[in-house]
Amino acid sequence: MKAGEEFTCPHCGQNSFLKLVPVLEGWTKKGDALACASCSKIIENVEHVPEEKRESSSSSSADKLKSLLGNVEETKKVVLSASEGEKHFCRDCAHLLVHPFLCRCMKWKKEVDPMGDCPSFSKRKTEEKKGVF
Repeated sequence: MKAGEEFTCPHCGQNSFLKLVPVLEGWTKKGDALACASCSKIIENVEHVPEEKRESSSSSSADKLKSLLGNVEETKKVVLSASEGEKHFCRDCAHLLVHPFLCRCMKWKKEVDPMGDCPSFSKRKTEEKKGVF
């Protein structure tokens, strides 16, 4: 028997299915059991699988997947860094004045979108950037 399997419960007589429930002694888990989903009576105790066996089964699953996919090389991680080709967002500009209700450009004296692209961008110092967005 396993969890999710349909059966007729000997306790309540309903056509139900099994659910996996923990068996507790105080606050410590002693094991698992299969119980009826209708009446919650324990039908069968489940054997505890040692962790050593779990680890070996997971590695065998990984081996099976590798054999299915073939020799796949790990991809190299791409690190994105700032470059000259980036857009100049207003949120990174030194002229931006941040207010809870609006963002204002002090150079153009108007309200701006923080993700807007500005032709007269000047990079903000890193110390001033803390706490903004």
